[in-house]
Amino acid sequence: MNTESTSTMKIQYPGTEKKYIRGRIFSDVMVGVRQVNLSPSEMLIDGKLQKVPNKPIYIYDRTGAYSDADIETSYQDGLPQIRRNWVADRKKGETQMYFAKKGVITPEMEYVAIRESMNASMLGLEAVSPEFVRSEVAAGRAVIPGNFRHSQLEPMIIGSKFSVKTFTNLIIEKYSRMESFKDVENVLQCCKWGFDIINVLNRCVDVTYDRMIRNVPIPMECTSIIDAYRRVDDDVKKLSWEFFKDVIQEQTETGLDILNIHCDNLNIESRQPAHNMSIGGSIMNKWCIINEKSNFIYEHFDDICDICAATDTVIHLSSTYRPSCIYDSNNQNNVLEKKLMSELIRVADSKNVQILVEGFGFSSLDKLRQNVEIQKQYCSDTPFNTSIPSVVDIALPYINISRTIGSSVAGYLGASLLCYDIFQRDLLDHDAVCRRDAVAFNISAHAVNLARGYMDTALRNNASHRAFKEMRIDDICNLSIDPEETRRFLEKRLNNPLVVGKATLI
Repeated sequence: MNTESTSTMKIQYPGTEKKYIRGRIFSDVMVGVRQVNLSPSEMLIDGKLQKVPNKPIYIYDRTGAYSDADIETSYQDGLPQIRRNWVADRKKGETQMYFAKKGVITPEMEYVAIRESMNASMLGLEAVSPEFVRSEVAAGRAVIPGNFRHSQLEPMIIGSKFSVKTFTNLIIEKYSRMESFKDVENVLQCCKWGFDIINVLNRCVDVTYDRMIRNVPIPMECTSIIDAYRRVDDDVKKLSWEFFKDVIQEQTETGLDILNIHCDNLNIESRQPAHNMSIGGSIMNKWCIINEKSNFIYEHFDDICDICAATDTVIHLSSTYRPSCIYDSNNQNNVLEKKLMSELIRVADSKNVQILVEGFGFSSLDKLRQNVEIQKQYCSDTPFNTSIPSVVDIALPYINISRTIGSSVAGYLGASLLCYDIFQRDLLDHDAVCRRDAVAFNISAHAVNLARGYMDTALRNNASHRAFKEMRIDDICNLSIDPEETRRFLEKRLNNPLVVGKATLI
């Protein structure tokens, strides 16, 4: 990859074509998918061995124009603005929730409906309808991130009635100006390996969000208080509501789709002593102690909702006191914080602001169900994400394996978004680590979707099973989560004289 020019990376998947599915309500809705063309099956028909064609399988695609060989892309110009006409005439406050409550189906709603049931529609099976999407958004049970200013975004949906999504934090440290597009390519690596949302934890003053936004087809998020903290040279005493307001105003106007907000306002006396504070939460907690005041983010939440409603920016209520060790699972702080979140959810709903809720952190397997029940008790059906839910404390440096176990269980129990942390400064130098962990989380999401009965996941899974049964090696590879690594694995196994059939292949 050339990070010193405006030429872009192209993303390819073996045995896959880029195809588009056109909307029926809106003619300019064109949903990009990965089409895997399957080899024919050999079947005995009337005593003769004949080849019977298999229908192709569509795979959910997050790579935008980067996987379309017919579209030239430039980091300088950005991706095609597929939503430009959709948002051109929208006024402040006309959010997806605003339209949904009025009974209006938007192009974004049709787009995500197609994405959620590509294969089912092709096969004539029951599919997710735009009207169903609208009803879930109106009820606050699902969100469609999409800032007006992020016109390059390919819409997606988060909610318990839809496929579970994956989310990653990406820490960006210092780059030289000669590497001005390396930050973009880091994010695109996340797209390539299947993440649905990127939360950029920006520690570099030379990196601006607008460059990433115009080049990234998936929702972009930032943790607002960490960004503000960076801008005051990590001096918490310099933080104030007026300064923070200017920061989030800039973030929304730049085009960020989701703002991660820390609104905890628990009294110091009510908090249990615990080592369970998030980075953003620790910043706000320190500010409250130094100034002996309430959290200014909580105090001005109405104003924050108004700012976010103006550009249809989703608010992600972050958990300050999420457990960071098994001992702290389900502690009093966590429960009190969920109560406070329920209050803020009602405020956001009254202003037609879409909202996500951060769920629990470390939790032993036996407490995961209780965690989900607490979440639903106070936050109802508001979509929530797992927050790095490791199920043990002894997993370093394999913490993300432990988190995938917790995420799988939590996803099955109701989480809509599975969270993974990237700690590497530069993914381009750690591609193997990112690939391994991203694949693990994709496996987790696939398992959750199968368990929930998600039709498109089952169709892909069954097609892979049939390919394995018939020893169609190309199809096994191309349908897998990591086609290249699958092919290397199978070639090595097939060249092993001990492998004599399907039973010993895996």
